[in-house]
Amino acid sequence: MNIEDKLNLENHTKTTLMELFDYLDTDIRNLIKYMNLKCKDMTGADAASLFIKEGNELIFKDVIGGEEGLVGKRLSINQGIVGKVITEGKTDLCNEVKKNPYHLGLFDSQTGYKTKNMLTIPIKANGDIIGAIQLLNKKNGFTEVDKIKIEEIIPAFGKLIQYHDNFLGIDELTGLFRKKTFKEKLKNELETLLNFRATNTPEIVLTMYDLDHFKRINDNYGHLNGDEVLRKTTELSKNSFRSRDLHGRFGGEEFLISFANFDNSSKFYKGIINKLDQYRINLSKTNFYFKNIHTGKEEKVNINTSIGVVSSFEVPEIRILKGKSGQVLINKYVKNKLKIIPLLEIYSKFTGLKNGQILYGLESIKDQAEIYSKEINKNLTDILNDEDLKMNLLTDIFIKRADEALYKAKTNGRNQLRIYNS
Repeated sequence: MNIEDKLNLENHTKTTLMELFDYLDTDIRNLIKYMNLKCKDMTGADAASLFIKEGNELIFKDVIGGEEGLVGKRLSINQGIVGKVITEGKTDLCNEVKKNPYHLGLFDSQTGYKTKNMLTIPIKANGDIIGAIQLLNKKNGFTEVDKIKIEEIIPAFGKLIQYHDNFLGIDELTGLFRKKTFKEKLKNELETLLNFRATNTPEIVLTMYDLDHFKRINDNYGHLNGDEVLRKTTELSKNSFRSRDLHGRFGGEEFLISFANFDNSSKFYKGIINKLDQYRINLSKTNFYFKNIHTGKEEKVNINTSIGVVSSFEVPEIRILKGKSGQVLINKYVKNKLKIIPLLEIYSKFTGLKNGQILYGLESIKDQAEIYSKEINKNLTDILNDEDLKMNLLTDIFIKRADEALYKAKTNGRNQLRIYNS
């Protein structure tokens, strides 16, 4: 590397590190998009993909210049060049991917994109590999200077990602996602669901559960033992389901789990219901032994949980807002409810929903949008035309449906599992 290259590299690094500080408290998706674009521009690559590691899988979190429909897709951690980089923790510079035995080629065949050369860099934080950036198709190939440029700035980016996860997104007591972070991740799954273009039908099953009469634990055995119950309960929950499922603490003793099915599995929903019921039974059989703070005697304590479940198939608002026609319908509904009555039969065939479900969904969307309009001073049309706000709206409605199912479970004697039906 000559003196000019060294000076340019030093300036690039300083500028990028200063810019990264602006993303300290921003939405993590903005940070990911910025970093992916920055790496692409710094090297002159034609396209860039950023992967984040979750359990034994790699998730496409951002794609620039290639097929953006890949966002949300998952790879096994041992697949492709990126899998090799994640596993070994070393940068891979390959200017002839066809000769690389690790090149998967699967996404090229699916998208029509032709990968010629590739630079893949692991993202590390405190020694742990948390993801990778993959840069594609630089004219005349990638160089060692490109490799050094990216490796200089990646550590700071990795620390920011970890900062978001550790300090902004994770509940310290349970290790689950906090409410805000969970909602963001659920929103991302809903975006994938609505943009899914495969022939099979994707589905998200959302469950909300809480611990029955939890206040009695704190009152009779103290808050430290109450915390122990929360830790053990959520530990059992995480061990009962797939590593890819999203777990969140909604508040107090209320929790959420999102189960996404983007594979062709007809038995998925039934399997989730069975696993949730088994979790409920297993938790009720778990014994805790605490000293009663009033009597001083050690007592055996059992915990019951009430569970509410809703499938995305049962949320009419999701199907209504999947296309532009749904946005037109809701606008007409707000202006004149009577005028949309003749349209219901046509729209019913389009969505597969019954007339009553459509009207219920329209009213629900209108109500939620009115809440938003007061908070952010935007009207309904503006909200529906803003993709991010629209997805926030759908996410909140989805969670409300799970909450309604939980309410039914609690009012039917507790320690129950109830399914939401629209």
